[in-house]
Amino acid sequence: AFAAEEEVAVESNCMAVTLFCLDAQHESRAADFFAAMFQLWPDKKYCVVTAPPTVQRAAFLDAFVSIPPRAGSTFAHTLYLLHRD
Repeated sequence: AFAAEEEVAVESNCMAVTLFCLDAQHESRAADFFAAMFQLWPDKKYCVVTAPPTVQRAAFLDAFVSIPPRAGSTFAHTLYLLHRD
């Protein structure tokens, strides 16, 4: 017999950008976009962005840290993390 599974409520401290398109002429203002996101969600400490490794890295990602994949991971995108500070 299996023990009943309990549902555990988990509060996330991050937000994710799942689709991000930015015209090249406005790319220099991307920092303003992320600052505004953190103002809208003051309880969030991190922003995560994923991108395929085959595309040219956008300049706004210079503010992010690239997270190395875990051994054995099958996730095909590169994960980037930005702290609100």
